[in-house]
Amino acid sequence: AGVNKGGWIGVTTPATACPRLARRALVSTDPLGEDLRVGDPGSHSAVLSEPVGEQSMKVFDVEGLVIALEVPIVAFGKSFDRSRFTSGNADLDDWLRTKAGQGERSDNTRTFLALDPGGERVIGYYATTTYRLELDEAARALGAGKRRYPVPAVLLARLAVDGEWAGRGVGRTLLVHALRQIAEASRSVGFEVVVVHAADESAVTFYARYGFTAFVSHPRHLLMPTKQLRATFEAERLGHPR
Repeated sequence: AGVNKGGWIGVTTPATACPRLARRALVSTDPLGEDLRVGDPGSHSAVLSEPVGEQSMKVFDVEGLVIALEVPIVAFGKSFDRSRFTSGNADLDDWLRTKAGQGERSDNTRTFLALDPGGERVIGYYATTTYRLELDEAARALGAGKRRYPVPAVLLARLAVDGEWAGRGVGRTLLVHALRQIAEASRSVGFEVVVVHAADESAVTFYARYGFTAFVSHPRHLLMPTKQLRATFEAERLGHPR
């Protein structure tokens, strides 16, 4: 499956139920318009429009209930509220609160934050860093014979969503943003693959849905060739989803 342009997030709430959001709601008069993107399987959500800069804005028509929310994704900043972030994984939560800033200062990682509609509270994040597959790891990952050199890579080291926002598309928004950033970086820095280390089986399923494949000998480590990543976004740009 191809990757939709930009990320999106929806709330199945009547526009009239929240006056503040109702003022920002945009009505879709043609739910079958050519720019329509279908929501999660089994849902009745439909999404229109494109992201604006670093900010993903999407419009939903949920069986006649229309709502629009803005999901800013911004570079790490100490001013954003990380104190209430709770994903259910203590390691991911603690890293965001206590180590993300250190990773930024040392240029070891780059972290991006998804913010609530008010633009102050962190509701999700991802972090990337450089990586390489050593010779034996490359063989296990790619199912190939011995290689002469390690395989340069980018590691999507962490991706987490606050429990209050689970199931609303924030994880998808973050992943698409990360992959787009990585694809752009690949035009000026050489690396062969993008690697993710999934925390559990549900995470494996999530990444596989977007084109990642498991290492031959390590099912919770997944990768995507850089060529495939660029081709996916190029196909989207040309209007031919893969």
